[in-house]
Amino acid sequence: MKTTLAVTASALALLTLSACVVVPVKRPVPPPVYDLPADYVMTAAEVRAADVDRAEYGRLTNIHREKNRLVPVTESLQLSAAAQAHADDMRRQGYFSHKGANGSRVRDRVEATGYYWAFVAENNAMGFHDEEAVVEAFMDSKGHKANMLARDAREFGVGRNGDIWVMLLGARP
Repeated sequence: MKTTLAVTASALALLTLSACVVVPVKRPVPPPVYDLPADYVMTAAEVRAADVDRAEYGRLTNIHREKNRLVPVTESLQLSAAAQAHADDMRRQGYFSHKGANGSRVRDRVEATGYYWAFVAENNAMGFHDEEAVVEAFMDSKGHKANMLARDAREFGVGRNGDIWVMLLGARP
């Protein structure tokens, strides 16, 4: 799904958002079977070196969750690794989608990091230059907001490459 917003009040820029359908499951997911390239699996050091303030992103997300009487989400390095790898791939290969250039889906990318999940959702954005702007844009979009305020979410991950952002929300079984 692709949505375009024209922002005229503070800046004249074209910003793009994309929210993935939430993928809840009722039973544990089997080990990954999708063969992803090696660059989809990142080390913790590579994730920490990314150009995103994950602590601030989590703080901003949790402000909205608290206002809606939801439990806070904590960062998962595995979700951040999957998010960062997808942001890097979209920038490197020049596309913007929930489907990877190699055909991968959000669940494939998350499972490639070893994240064993019962719930996962993905928000993508392009055209934003800081954590506050992208979180507010997600909250102003019905689909993204639903993902960010999902009752099942317990963890988050975020990746950024330039103005491309990927946020993952998840929960383990």
